[in-house]
Amino acid sequence: LQIYIKNGDSVLAQLPMVPGLKRVEVASLPDDRRRLEAEAFVKGFQGDILDLIGLRNLLSAKIKIYLRDGELAKAQDTMNELRGLRTYTEMADELSAIQRRMLDESVRTIPSNSKRRIDNMFQSTRNMLQKFMQDNLVSESEQAIRAFSSTPAAQTPAGDG
Repeated sequence: LQIYIKNGDSVLAQLPMVPGLKRVEVASLPDDRRRLEAEAFVKGFQGDILDLIGLRNLLSAKIKIYLRDGELAKAQDTMNELRGLRTYTEMADELSAIQRRMLDESVRTIPSNSKRRIDNMFQSTRNMLQKFMQDNLVSESEQAIRAFSSTPAAQTPAGDG
């Protein structure tokens, strides 16, 4: 019989057990509170990233639709919304600050295996940011608005053609 001890998403121990061999068995486990706390922060931050990615893509798509339909003012308003969202740099800086807080050992030391797990969680989140937070999304949308603004169709209000 194999018993797995989990805390959050991590398996802390695999313990072989023989039922009935001993009446009571005690297993000492390392303090894993800091890793568990970091895991909670990282999962929340990953959720924020996904929400932001979805919102950025939605606003970018709306801008394209407004431009297609000749609604420059709506496209510009939506562009202002897009510019107001957090950027890759802001998100990366926030992630680094959270990681520094999680790895701060001024109050309590962190076991090396927990440090490694914490670092891995933050690195995978950083990879997620790099892969999906397209900083060029804003500049592409601005470029589309500029290109549309310079066309004769931009001079004609929507529906007047």
